[in-house]
Amino acid sequence: MTDNDVYEEHIEELCEELQPFLEAELDAGNTVIETWKGNWPIENCLYILLKKPFQDTDEPLPEGVRVSKIGKLYYWENEILCDRTNHVLASQY
Repeated sequence: MTDNDVYEEHIEELCEELQPFLEAELDAGNTVIETWKGNWPIENCLYILLKKPFQDTDEPLPEGVRVSKIGKLYYWENEILCDRTNHVLASQY
């Protein structure tokens, strides 16, 4: 993988728990800037990185889904992680 690769098959593989979050972000004008699968930063993960911060929402999180604030400029700002699949939707600053 080179910098900023976006693989459509990764987007299609995103688990059902995170699909609504991705769809809402795309509908709000956010864009996918990178996707990857592998063992970084967590084992057997699928990551989808968005260009802009997540929009504010009061939607409840499904069971097994959590939000983490990473807050490191050289990584990303926040991520929504599905514990069942190790799929992650992450947002830039």
